[in-house]
Amino acid sequence: MENKKLRVNTGVKIEVNDSGDVIVARLDDNQFISKFYDIVDTMEKVSNYMNSEEMKAKDGRAQLEAVNEKTKEIMANIDSLFGVGSCEKVFGDIIPSGYALADFFDQLHALISFLLPLV
Repeated sequence: MENKKLRVNTGVKIEVNDSGDVIVARLDDNQFISKFYDIVDTMEKVSNYMNSEEMKAKDGRAQLEAVNEKTKEIMANIDSLFGVGSCEKVFGDIIPSGYALADFFDQLHALISFLLPLV
């Protein structure tokens, strides 16, 4: 007896660089949007922290270390949401600036809003 095949489409592949690498947005996962906005909220909290008096009291090197630490946390969250290695596909082998992260999320939000109009 021949096996029947069944495939459920659970994600949207998004090309993220000129090499054709893709990340997968699992839009059929009920937790995806919540996790997406959790990362956006984390980015806002980090931005607020970067402008705080506590941060301003640190010397330049300590500020840079704090920025890198917080950015690596956000990168880990991105990799958790879109798959291991997603940040490297999107940003290359760097720790991206806050501007690059914001640009990434602005573009993603526009795409996800198009695909899921209620977002």
